[in-house]
Amino acid sequence: MKIRNSFVSNSSSSSFIIPNKYDIQEIKDFVKEALIKATKKQIEKVEKEKFYSNWEECIERLKEDMKPETLDYNINVTTVKEYLDNEWDLSEWYNMEEIQDDDLILYDVDDNFINWVDEEIRNKFEVIDYCLHMG
Repeated sequence: MKIRNSFVSNSSSSSFIIPNKYDIQEIKDFVKEALIKATKKQIEKVEKEKFYSNWEECIERLKEDMKPETLDYNINVTTVKEYLDNEWDLSEWYNMEEIQDDDLILYDVDDNFINWVDEEIRNKFEVIDYCLHMG
């Protein structure tokens, strides 16, 4: 049985292709900080507006998203070659002729976990291409 360590066809993962001139840990740390900031803003908004009937449960789920283990699980960066070596195909979402094997791919595992901060990612890094809904 193959263990899911990347997106699968029935998921809605997000990914960004980034030049290999960036440090992998720098990318992960930036995305973690951006997600925590965005999640805290969302919690404040839910607490203030209470626009969900189950707003307290919503806040608890958002707090779970900020836990280090959740962030570590969902924020992944590897080279395109390593990603492709795990038998995951990117050609449905990307023009592979424009992507180098040593380019980096930033991706999430849970449905669109990192797309909350897509603009921040695109502004911080020289993103070659990105897809906010893979699957």
